[in-house]
Amino acid sequence: MFDRLRRWVGRRVVEIGSGIGNLSAFLLDSERLVLTDTREEYLERLRTRFAKHANVAVARLYLPTELWRARRQQFDTIICLNVLEHVDDDVSSLQAMRRMLAPAAA
Repeated sequence: MFDRLRRWVGRRVVEIGSGIGNLSAFLLDSERLVLTDTREEYLERLRTRFAKHANVAVARLYLPTELWRARRQQFDTIICLNVLEHVDDDVSSLQAMRRMLAPAAA
């Protein structure tokens, strides 16, 4: 799966719905990597698995209502695989994700 995404992944990445971190492991060379999920057991597992990586942060994120600290951060890449089908309001969630993106470089 990562091979299909690789060429579009930037340096500041947020993965929405990281689960247990299977895809996340391929993103570790990112300058900044924020892994998110809604389930506390997954968040704990992510914290443990990636604890030695200073560039990785783990946070609870429930879209579209909870943008947490993401409003103070901007990303050049949002990865959201197998998530939107589980979200009640996918349109608002996509709008919230758009607000997390940094303006495109000219």
